[in-house]
Amino acid sequence: MFKSMDIDNSGTITFEELKAGLPKLGTKVSESEVRQLMEAVYLWEFSILQLWYHRLEPTYSYIKQLGGWD
Repeated sequence: MFKSMDIDNSGTITFEELKAGLPKLGTKVSESEVRQLMEAVYLWEFSILQLWYHRLEPTYSYIKQLGGWD
């Protein structure tokens, strides 16, 4: 499904690609719904990055206290 929407094979799906690809899969959505979907994906990705940062941050602080990488 992803590859069928990623028209330019960039590894990402743009707003225009998503807007054109969803109807081809039988999903009828308005432009505002496509925007909401893109915003939801962005917020989800941001949340995942925040979780990883906070999970790894203590490790980086410890390494910094030791004087960095050898």
